[in-house]
Amino acid sequence: MVGQVGVNVLELLGTVLSDLASDVRPALPREAQLLRARRYITDHLSDPGLSPATAAEALGLSVRYLHLLFQTESTSPFRWILERRLELAARLLADPRQASRSITNIAFAVGFKDASHFTRVFKHRYAVGPRDYRRHCQSAGSLG
Repeated sequence: MVGQVGVNVLELLGTVLSDLASDVRPALPREAQLLRARRYITDHLSDPGLSPATAAEALGLSVRYLHLLFQTESTSPFRWILERRLELAARLLADPRQASRSITNIAFAVGFKDASHFTRVFKHRYAVGPRDYRRHCQSAGSLG
């Protein structure tokens, strides 16, 4: 009887120590954390649910700390996500191989949830709407 209690205590102690050891990881420097956050965001751009909160949770960071990481680059996680999505959309719109895809399809493929919101932010960023941007890229490509 005493032998079994001792075994149970040792197993419990081993479990607790194992959990503690897995929680004690050396903290990554801020630059490495920022690179890790950027990689995660880049890999999940097409997810319309991607947000600073979901990225922070997936990375095991607080939203506040995620904001501090991006603050070193004079931006915010939200702004960085938006800029990457717009850049990807612009590349797809300019790509002649994507000409058969609708603008709405491209907007949704890069993580936007609303086509009119995409058009507004695209026009604000590129000073021309996505349709005119595509048209300009296609005509520029046919001249070369």
